[in-house]
Amino acid sequence: MDQTLKKICGLLKSTDHMRRCAAALVLAELAPKNADVVKALGETLPEAGEQLSACILDALQAIGSSAAVPFVMPLLHSQDMATRVRAVGIV
Repeated sequence: MDQTLKKICGLLKSTDHMRRCAAALVLAELAPKNADVVKALGETLPEAGEQLSACILDALQAIGSSAAVPFVMPLLHSQDMATRVRAVGIV
C-alpha cells in the first residue's frame, strides 16, 4: 500500500466522524484493489454508525474484493434495510 492509501486508511480511525466518512468516500472513488484497504474498511464496520457504514459498504462494493465478505456477513442481519441491501450486494 502506498503512502497516500495509508494516510486515507488512517483517517478511518479518526475521532472526527466527517473525516472517517470522507476517507471511505475517497476509497470508494479510487476503488484500489488492495487487501490492506479492504481490511481497514472492514475493521471499521463494527463500530460504524449508519452513515459511516453506508460509506464503507459503498467503498467495499466499488473495490469488489471477496475479502470483504467476512466483514459484511454480520450486516445481513442488520435492523436497517438499506444496510442489509448494501451487504447483499457485496456478498
